[in-house]
Amino acid sequence: ESHEFAEVSENFNRMAKRLSDYHSSTLAQIKAAKNYMETIINSVKEPIIGLNNELTILFINDEALNVLNLKREEVLQKPAQEISMRNDLLRRLIRELMDSQIENRASKVEPLKIYADNKESYFQMKCMQINKQSNNINEGYVIMLKNITEFKELDSAKTTFISTISHELKTPIALIQGYSEGLLENVNTDEESRKFYAEVILDETNKMDKLVKQLLELMKLEYGKRQFNDKKFNIVEVEKEVVRKSKVMLEEKKVKIEFNLSEEINVFADDFYIEQVISNYITNAIKHVKEIDGKKVISIVNEVNIEKNKVRVKIFNTGENIAEEHINRIWNRFYKVDESRNRTDGGTGIGLSFVKAIMNNYGNRYGVTNKEDGVEFYFDLDLIV
Repeated sequence: ESHEFAEVSENFNRMAKRLSDYHSSTLAQIKAAKNYMETIINSVKEPIIGLNNELTILFINDEALNVLNLKREEVLQKPAQEISMRNDLLRRLIRELMDSQIENRASKVEPLKIYADNKESYFQMKCMQINKQSNNINEGYVIMLKNITEFKELDSAKTTFISTISHELKTPIALIQGYSEGLLENVNTDEESRKFYAEVILDETNKMDKLVKQLLELMKLEYGKRQFNDKKFNIVEVEKEVVRKSKVMLEEKKVKIEFNLSEEINVFADDFYIEQVISNYITNAIKHVKEIDGKKVISIVNEVNIEKNKVRVKIFNTGENIAEEHINRIWNRFYKVDESRNRTDGGTGIGLSFVKAIMNNYGNRYGVTNKEDGVEFYFDLDLIV
């Protein structure tokens, strides 16, 4: 990062020298020099502002105008302190510039949080003084903002991951510790009890392994680090495969599955991740299905919308409605409507978070709707006609 800033500083010092060389040049040469400098400044992909020693804005690139939400004609050759009276961000930048000169420091330690491009972004500010090469007299300043949003997001993801892991692993670690101590202290000497203790330890270890792997995958999805292998495929075939894999659970719960297997609907997405979405919805439906008015049903319906070029996959189960206070929160990691359910049913509590992360990557809609006799989860996919 410091290397990049040093390189920019060198470039501007060279430009200052060239300005001095052009001082006695012809008007045509001066215009050519101006165009030359503007091209260099606008080629810089980070916000950059140049000021003279009286803090008049001499140049500003498109990135900086976008971040400051200003127009070029509003700022060029205008006093920065005057403009900053009506622009909070510029006022912060000028204040930091002045502080850096007083305290003889190059950059602000804490990143600036800025709302730009319809999202919250983080920038590291760098202040550089431009001096005349002949006598080292200050001719002005350059303010440069380096976008570090990606690094902040990765840091936030790391913190969230560590916090989540430490919280969610408390129970299995406590169980493993308890049963291990029981084995060591020969609490039960019979072979059957010792085997049971060993099975609990193995089961909890497997649960921890599964949880960590799912969390790592979820983090990649949430922070856009997962590459999708998008292709054309028949969504009905994927649905049939998920139903086939769920056959044992469906039979145990004595659930009737309603599903139209005859149609062919081609979509464009990553079939591996879409199978995970359907599987999470089906698993969720099996866990919560209940008999209502003599019916215990899970149904899969594909609703094609040719005009919008979408297909909506809807998975319904008879049973209790989801309370309004839970309906938006169920998509959050580890959110439990019933605190006692997840450990007993073998779930990790992040299935619907997977759905949310996958659908957000595709920019498609997903959600849940309470029906008269049950609950319907849905998600949209891009249709290939």
